[in-house]
Amino acid sequence: MQPQDQPQRKQHSHTSWRHALAITLFGALNIGLSGTAKAQALEIPAKQLRIVVPFTPGGPNDLIARVIAQKLSERFGQPVLVENRPGAGGNIGTAFAAKTPPDGSTVLLHSTAYVVNASLYTSPGYDPFRDFVPVTLQQCPS
Repeated sequence: MQPQDQPQRKQHSHTSWRHALAITLFGALNIGLSGTAKAQALEIPAKQLRIVVPFTPGGPNDLIARVIAQKLSERFGQPVLVENRPGAGGNIGTAFAAKTPPDGSTVLLHSTAYVVNASLYTSPGYDPFRDFVPVTLQQCPS
């Protein structure tokens, strides 16, 4: 078979994936707060920060959490722990994060399953409206 006779392979563009990752990272790292609130939010925490990811290591949420953790570690001068707690479509890690003390040292990085699971499961182990306070709201580009 000659090269001109071979079917051409379709080149997949990763532009949309990279664009979504960049927007997510931008939203997570640049919380749209006022100057005073931003200064308060960026104070060095008394306890070690940890980011709970309710999915397996190596997935998109884990990778995003690790980039954020690295930037926060550089900014605060102390390590930020990424803790994976996979299982039950994210319910195990989310329930774990809901039970941690509300002292600001634990952050949950989740996907849309956060809201969907609350309507799919009779008892997901957390209340999405009562147990968490949003740090940033990221909207998808239209």
